[in-house]
Amino acid sequence: MIALGLKVYGTKKLKVNLKDKRQMKLVKGIVKKNTALLNQEMVKAAVFKGGYSTGRTRQSISLYIGNNGLYGKVHPNTRYSPYVEYGTRFMSAQPFVKPAFQKAKKEFIKDLEKLTWLNLENKVYLMRCSNNVSY
Repeated sequence: MIALGLKVYGTKKLKVNLKDKRQMKLVKGIVKKNTALLNQEMVKAAVFKGGYSTGRTRQSISLYIGNNGLYGKVHPNTRYSPYVEYGTRFMSAQPFVKPAFQKAKKEFIKDLEKLTWLNLENKVYLMRCSNNVSY
């Protein structure tokens, strides 16, 4: 199996900023959207050159959303997909997982940053409003 992962650092700060249910719903939407994007990009990239291309690897790519919508996984389910991804001494590599992952990773990080930035802007705005209250 091909294993690539994305570790988000600063999750304690992220959890504090995204405490309420509305924000967590948005995070789950981001995970779902970007997992689907990764699936789409991987399927699109799984077109191989050479006489051994049958389309089975492309058809085997599956998507899984777990941990109450906070976890997404996409992977090919053929035992030989690592050989296609990394190549062997008899055939050159034809990467389809890593390029799709890199593209989806950028989009995922951008979406999370946008969400946390909007949340921080709202807090600053609310703090400004509460400081201007007169009694």
